[in-house]
Amino acid sequence: MLTQGIELARRRGDRPDERRLLAQRLIALTALGRWEEMLRDTDVLDERGDDIWRDQSLVSLPVVLAARGDADGLERVRGRVGEAGGWGALELAQKIARAVVARERREGREGFDDAYEAAIELVRGSTSEAPPLFAEAVECAFAAGEIDRVEQLIRVVDGFKPAQLLPLLDAEVTRARARLAAHNGDLQTADELFRHAVALFRELGTPFYLARSQLEYAELQVRAGNGGVELREEAALVFG
Repeated sequence: MLTQGIELARRRGDRPDERRLLAQRLIALTALGRWEEMLRDTDVLDERGDDIWRDQSLVSLPVVLAARGDADGLERVRGRVGEAGGWGALELAQKIARAVVARERREGREGFDDAYEAAIELVRGSTSEAPPLFAEAVECAFAAGEIDRVEQLIRVVDGFKPAQLLPLLDAEVTRARARLAAHNGDLQTADELFRHAVALFRELGTPFYLARSQLEYAELQVRAGNGGVELREEAALVFG
């Protein structure tokens, strides 16, 4: 639907609507592992305007650059994820994006507290960008050794009514629970939760998030002496 909307906006010559839809599509392209398209759309938004949609595109970049191990790209985007005005959700997302860059650059807890609070607020809003940003906040918490913050993020979602729980958020929370169980040495529970998380991501058709969960599950299997080769090979098709 977004792609059709973009094509329609282009035929009409409606640049503002085209930019809005391009920015909205970035989340889907990231989840689908269509990173070249995602980066190309980001370049279009960056080159052709200085507006809120360009700012939104810059928020999406660190996740993909981190997954690709693109240290140079992260350095370039580092100072460009600025303070947006007039849109609270974007300001919250920018805090998490800055923490992701700091995490990948091994800069300790820089920006972590802001990112943690931003993630809680975004998740409570139950918006479409909340699940991937929740996942990045969890990653930052693990990297910072703030395990209690992972537990607190999960508890926020535990308080949701069923209608509030987006399917992708459900998958990410299950993945977070699995990682937490593995961290605590409960390998049996971690195995069960990773199996469930992998199944949820597969059902949702999100190759990037599926592959990331598969790699983590494979690491658990190696730790338990169970191999994990098939999981790594399938995940490599996305990350490779």
